[in-house]
Amino acid sequence: MTLAEVREDCALWHWEGETLCVAFYPTDKQEEVKAKREAGKRGGKRSGKARREAVREAQLEAELQPQLEGELQRKGKERKDKGKIKEDTTRAEEVVSTPTLPEWVEMCHRAQIGKDIAEEIWHDNEGRGISPHGYWLDYQGNPIRNPIANATSRAAAIARRRSPVVPVNGHNGNPKPESVWSLQQRIDAAQKEIDRISSNPSNKEQIPDSFDRRLRPEPMAQVKSLKARISQMRAELAGVEQKEVA
Repeated sequence: MTLAEVREDCALWHWEGETLCVAFYPTDKQEEVKAKREAGKRGGKRSGKARREAVREAQLEAELQPQLEGELQRKGKERKDKGKIKEDTTRAEEVVSTPTLPEWVEMCHRAQIGKDIAEEIWHDNEGRGISPHGYWLDYQGNPIRNPIANATSRAAAIARRRSPVVPVNGHNGNPKPESVWSLQQRIDAAQKEIDRISSNPSNKEQIPDSFDRRLRPEPMAQVKSLKARISQMRAELAGVEQKEVA
């Protein structure tokens, strides 16, 4: 086409001054494309800002990471220390075990307390019951946390009570006999110890060629000693009761 032909108006276009006006031009699509371009620019600006914010946050996190790790270590140590304190407290409240009669006699022997008095104190302690943490109870119901110190003072009192009494008329008298209640308490405590030893699975062994179990030699000896002591105390009890009736 020549320039003159282009300058002439036709059905497809016409000129308005220097502006070429094309017939059937999709102006609505042009506006849509322009709108999308503007939106893309704004989105690009927002994406760039988000990326810059992410970079700054990553840098800040990297700077604070050592501090955060130090804080976590400090809190972890605090929890560990608290756990240790709690463990120590729990250990302080652990339940103790009262000694068996043979163990108690040996402990008292090292404290220079005679066997008879040691046995009397043991049976008396067993007859009063046990505290929630496993200690014997004194006459006021308080736990005996140092049983040997308690036994030493009581042994001295028992020895004084058993010492011969010289009446005013000059004839040697007999020491005051033990009461029925005291003897019965000692008998009951000894029987409880027999039951405890007999029911403890660790004190038993398998009988060869049998499904039955029996006491081991050492626990069996303890039971025999306790039974002999019970027989002796029952004889003493019968004598005291006869005197009271008379």
